[in-house]
Amino acid sequence: MKSFKMFFQKNFIKRSFGKYLDKEIIDLIVNNKEIINKNENKKCGYIIIDIEQNEYFENNLNIIIEYLIDKQYMIDVFGTIVQFSLFQINENNIVEINIEKIENDIKNIPENINKNVRGIYGIENAKVGNFGNKHRMVYMALLKNYYNKIIKMNELKYGEIKAFEN
Repeated sequence: MKSFKMFFQKNFIKRSFGKYLDKEIIDLIVNNKEIINKNENKKCGYIIIDIEQNEYFENNLNIIIEYLIDKQYMIDVFGTIVQFSLFQINENNIVEINIEKIENDIKNIPENINKNVRGIYGIENAKVGNFGNKHRMVYMALLKNYYNKIIKMNELKYGEIKAFEN
């Protein structure tokens, strides 16, 4: 039973992220028991973005998803709010990420959409793993104080992306 569950999880990851990430990265994730196993606390970078609802919403959503997935962020979408989680990976394990990379990625968000997004970012230990049920399974990071992060983000104007501070 345990091997069937592992097989299911590996195939889920391949199907979910295979169209966005390089095959080498997918193979690295699914062949690394440290990553696949239990939902564990791991250091993770995050960017939570709210995209303004206007006639360009769908186009802006696609652009920002494509841009940050190209930077190797994983994604989960909650309506107009998109959570991007960053796990830098080497051959052995997840390696430490840094705030400078996240800030640089934010600074380089395509200019034509940065005025239509607002968000917060940071680095924290988060529960990382497969979450959900047979109808919707997601490999993601569950951030602490998510509600507080959303409240702080909603205080920002569109065009602002700032570091999260409690």
